[in-house]
Amino acid sequence: MFQTGQLVVYGGEGVCQVVDVGVPHLSGIDIERTYYTLCPVSHKVMIYVPTDRAEHLRPIMTRQQAESLLAHLTDIEPLPIQSSGPFLQRESYDAALHSRDCIGLVRILKTVYAKQHRNPSGRHTLGRIDEEYRKRAEDILYSEFSMALDIPREQIPSFIQQSVGQAEKEPS
Repeated sequence: MFQTGQLVVYGGEGVCQVVDVGVPHLSGIDIERTYYTLCPVSHKVMIYVPTDRAEHLRPIMTRQQAESLLAHLTDIEPLPIQSSGPFLQRESYDAALHSRDCIGLVRILKTVYAKQHRNPSGRHTLGRIDEEYRKRAEDILYSEFSMALDIPREQIPSFIQQSVGQAEKEPS
């Protein structure tokens, strides 16, 4: 069970703070159930999740887990590129987004970046689905890295590049 004040990741919403555990004072809500009241760090809304249906909640990664993930980013494979249509790619992205781990988010980003860079002329533009999932994966992953590493979110992209560059230089 999560505690008030704890930072968690909730599905596609990203990093949220648990602001209350109990029965919210809302009309139409089942007063027989206990809820987590979540506030996403990226925007100010409230999300109510029954505690007995919290399978899409997980604690944010620790500093150690974040550093380990950064050290192994180059080992993570992208998702298969679905050439048979954007809707199959959406299913693949959606499954990775809701996989409850950061590796799925990294796989989305690697897939989108590969699509973006596969045309050396630079004329390849991403489709709407690729852009949508790139943004969602970056928002969630960068926010989680920011919280775990205590680094401002806007510095995370350059921090990741620097970490990957160091990992590639280190002997295996």
